[in-house]
Amino acid sequence: MWEGKTGLAKNPEFRNIWDQVHESIMSEFIIKFDTYFQSWLKSPAGTAYSDEIANCRCIHFPFLGLTFRKKKSAIPGYDLQHLKEYTNPAGQRHPGIDWGIKQIFDIFFPLSSITDVVSVKVWSPVSL
Repeated sequence: MWEGKTGLAKNPEFRNIWDQVHESIMSEFIIKFDTYFQSWLKSPAGTAYSDEIANCRCIHFPFLGLTFRKKKSAIPGYDLQHLKEYTNPAGQRHPGIDWGIKQIFDIFFPLSSITDVVSVKVWSPVSL
């Protein structure tokens, strides 16, 4: 919890403002992440990954007291690169969603409503 040197967080008026802004920003983050997640689920990568998960799940027969696995393979792990492309165990490649600087900017754009935003020229050899 942020206290600050002057203890502003203990002041109910400042605390109320902090809580309102925090709630608003967090709600926007949740909406943004859910939007990208839903978009990915509808993409060929999301569909293929969901199908793989569904094929690995169990089938329950509660009236017999039995549970069977649909197929004897491990549930595929998830990697952040699957946002862009998912390659299933058979080697088939499925395109995902665009995931780069534009999308990261879009997710964090709500912060511009509560703080100054400036462009900074930075170069990095890392590719997202």
